[in-house]
Amino acid sequence: MCDVLPDGTVAATVLVEPVYDTNSGARVATRITDPVTGDPYTPTGTVTVCPAGAEQSELDVLQLCDTADDGTVTPFVRDYARDETGAIVGHTDYALDGAPYTPAGTVGQCSSDCYGCEPLVLCDVPVTGDPVAFMRVVCHDCTGVVVSVTDTELDGVTPYTPVGTVVTDCAAIKDCPTSYQTECWSMVTAQAAYDNTAGSPCGSITPNMTQCAGTWRLNSWIVNGVERVTGTPPTFTAVGCGGNLDQLHGAWAAVLATLDPDALWQAAYNGKCLWYIRTAAADPSTVYGQMILERIAGGTAGTFTLGSAQSQETTLYSKVFTQDCDGATSVQWLDAAGNEIAPPEGELTPCATAASGGTGGAGLLAAPAALLTVESGLVSTGVRHVTGTEPQDLVAEFADVQNVTLHVLAGTVAVTMTEGEAVPVPAGVDATWAVEGGSLAAAAFAGTTEDTAYLLTWTHR
Repeated sequence: MCDVLPDGTVAATVLVEPVYDTNSGARVATRITDPVTGDPYTPTGTVTVCPAGAEQSELDVLQLCDTADDGTVTPFVRDYARDETGAIVGHTDYALDGAPYTPAGTVGQCSSDCYGCEPLVLCDVPVTGDPVAFMRVVCHDCTGVVVSVTDTELDGVTPYTPVGTVVTDCAAIKDCPTSYQTECWSMVTAQAAYDNTAGSPCGSITPNMTQCAGTWRLNSWIVNGVERVTGTPPTFTAVGCGGNLDQLHGAWAAVLATLDPDALWQAAYNGKCLWYIRTAAADPSTVYGQMILERIAGGTAGTFTLGSAQSQETTLYSKVFTQDCDGATSVQWLDAAGNEIAPPEGELTPCATAASGGTGGAGLLAAPAALLTVESGLVSTGVRHVTGTEPQDLVAEFADVQNVTLHVLAGTVAVTMTEGEAVPVPAGVDATWAVEGGSLAAAAFAGTTEDTAYLLTWTHR
């Protein structure tokens, strides 16, 4: 462009540059500069298209916007080249950072409404105290990039600073966090053992296998009703009693480990004077039966028929699913007393399908008594997770119920025991009823509402 004086004389050639708001994209001013120095220029005449033959600047600049098919708007700069008559003869496009740019969509003037601010009413949920509603105004530029975030009280003026978790709706979280599901899981650990001492207390009674040294042969071993010793019976030699591999109990356990590797058979000591063998990881459903062990050399010959001693321990866990205020879910594990614990390690089984058998709550064995020629009788255990109001009459379902434990998870349970009167037991209470040498005359339970939940464990013959 040219600065043309009233008499038609060209005072100077100039560059005319539009100035745009970097946020809104709107044209806010026009800048006139010297094309050589780039310094601001103050016209003395009228800035207009240069007369024919006058030397003039060849470029002027305009900010445009490239709108893609998906609505994405990209602002860029277009430099126009003009001839001496002012006619546009070409252009070059640049990104806002000066890099070359090639439009991919529709090119047009940048709309001022591509810059906008959106007011949001959010909720600040502190760790303690009530949720607080506040206003958040989010502003973005024409490219969609957030350029400012302002939090105020609902009046839109008073500044506000959130102190807790920010969620979208105060009304939706007034009752959060909420437990929406509770599952009952159980872990059953079991142990089996064989003892060559008939349970001697190491006092005046002499164990029935006083001499351990010699060569021994395992003639028979019944597991789950099936003979495990097939083909040539295994033999082993011992220098005496003890848990080393060259001693009776260590060598004996090693032989059993080859026939039943998953149970991890090992030698054990009763802490006083006697050795025996036991499992370290028995399957609760496995029934270990009669074993026949014979000394064939190195000592007094003899055949010994041994029965197993077995026990089980059932541990109950609650798995609680909770929805937090932000909508995220979390899982919490509780022990039978309701205390939070780390996730249990081991094989878990839903309470409704928990294994039964064993002594139901007995710990791992110390030195067990031998059951000579007689396989041990099993006491059955039961575990039940109950919800709702359906009555649970254990005495009517099972013979010889010996003890019952109730753990109320939610609501209230009406309990009827031997005295015949129903007693309400609230959530969080554990109660146990048991008799020795007999069985319970009554053991009935019923939730008082549909949202009642409780656990029952019991033993019966």
